Amino acid sequence: MIGGYSNPDGTRTHFGALLLGQYESDGALRYTDKVGTGFNQETLRKIHAMLSDRAQNSSPFRKPARENPLLTKACISCGQSWVCKVRFTEWTDSGGIRQPSFLGLVENADPRECIYDGPGLPCASRGQCPGKHY
Repeated sequence: MIGGYSNPDGTRTHFGALLLGQYESDGALRYTDKVGTGFNQETLRKIHAMLSDRAQNSSPFRKPARENPLLTKACISCGQSWVCKVRFTEWTDSGGIRQPSFLGLVENADPRECIYDGPGLPCASRGQCPGKHY
């Protein structure tokens, strides 16, 4: 679920990265990570136009247990309206995603169906418990 974006750096235009989240069982939106690769110029332009129309001052993400510099820097929140598909290699121990790459927007998807299933969940909520959770 796309909850915001960061400003571009260097030669990048439109935005730097998308800020991603998934809903926890209590309905709070958990920040899972950012994705900054997998975009071409047209995708950057199109997504930025969609997101900038929904820019807001308050973050849609639950406040993290420890300070996250990315969420406290000049990042733009855009509410909770768009779902995207992201490929990543694995979950980090802290519940982030490693080596994410943007694959595309998911049309007509309900953001509430983006449920957190990373590390830190009880085994019962994952269906089975084969050791480390990814």
